[in-house]
Amino acid sequence: RDGSRDRARQNRSLPFGDLLNGASKLLSKTGSFSTIIPFKEETEFLKLAAEYHLFPARITHVKGHPLAQIKRSLLELRPEETEVLKDILTIEIDRHQYTEAYIGLTKDFYLKM
Repeated sequence: RDGSRDRARQNRSLPFGDLLNGASKLLSKTGSFSTIIPFKEETEFLKLAAEYHLFPARITHVKGHPLAQIKRSLLELRPEETEVLKDILTIEIDRHQYTEAYIGLTKDFYLKM
C-alpha cells in the first residue's frame, strides 16, 4: 500500500488539535475553514473545534451510494456561531453512475466527469 496515501487519510501527521489551533489563529472574523474528516470522528472533532472557538456553519455527510452508511463529513467552520446548514451528498446511484450533485461538485477536478 502507498504510505503517503495512508498518512493523508489519518490525523497522526497533523493532529486535529494542531489543525484547529492553526486555523483559529489564521482566520479573520469573517473567514471560514473547511475540512474533510471521517464521519466517525465528527462529534469529537466538533467538540474540539469549539474549544478553539470554531463552530460549524455547514455539514455535508457523504455516502458512496443511497443505501451506504455515511463515510465522510465535509465541515465548514467559522469563528462565530451561526445556523448550521446540513445536507447529504451521495456519490453514486450505481457503480460508476455518479449523481448530478457529485458531478457538479467535482467536474472541475476530473477530466471525464
